[in-house]
Amino acid sequence: MSEDRRAVVVGLDVHKASVRLAAVRDGELLRERTLGYDHEQLLGEVRAWPGARVCQEAGPTGFGLHRALIAAGVDSVIVAPGLVPSRPGDRVKTDKRDARRLAALHAAGLLTEIFIPTEEHEALRDLVRAREDARLDRMRARHRLGKFCLRHERAMPTTCWGTTRRAWLGRQAFSLPGQQQAFDDYLFAVDQVDRRIERMQSELHRLASEGPHCELIGRLRCMRGIDTLTAIGLVAEAGDLRVSELLCVRPGPWIDGSVRQSVSEVNLEAS
Repeated sequence: MSEDRRAVVVGLDVHKASVRLAAVRDGELLRERTLGYDHEQLLGEVRAWPGARVCQEAGPTGFGLHRALIAAGVDSVIVAPGLVPSRPGDRVKTDKRDARRLAALHAAGLLTEIFIPTEEHEALRDLVRAREDARLDRMRARHRLGKFCLRHERAMPTTCWGTTRRAWLGRQAFSLPGQQQAFDDYLFAVDQVDRRIERMQSELHRLASEGPHCELIGRLRCMRGIDTLTAIGLVAEAGDLRVSELLCVRPGPWIDGSVRQSVSEVNLEAS
């Protein structure tokens, strides 16, 4: 225990172009300075204290710095910003104060680590989020096209965006060049985002059947109401999700009563 108390703890307040470093040992501030966002420069500072423990908050800069520290043999963790203890009414935030506070709280064991995905896991998460962004883009593009048609008293057929509606849109023509150009641009935006989603979904289905998480995705798909895209989203966003068996205690109409599926272990740690 005494060795842990004497170990140097480094708090990092990480930004896009700079990193504020504060090193403490047994409550004493040893060093603090602002560095550029450079892995080698930061490693040079941390190596001055062998056995130092480093922490930083999760943020928009991702996991690259953390992975560089781990690869160099440094004890590094990323903590959840929303779970960092703070005093009531203490709303002053500066880089210096944040770095010092992270170091002191990490030394006291008061910070909550988050799940760090592997690079393959992060790539899957990026693709899932890109598809969701494209889905929202498609919704906006369809709204714009629909409102344009409504303004010009062109009632679109059917209640869903399918082949019938797309064929009808392809037959529309406007007498004024400006209106035609606007309509063509709205329609092009819808077609473009549809193709984006198709490409991403094709890759997601490939990863679901061949990727490193294919077994877990297959197990999740055994559960009622979960298909491929939902299972991929759970695996990508849930973090450390381990399902050894899937259990339906009460067999329903969706599963034969003689088939037993069990869930004996579910360990979910949200990132």
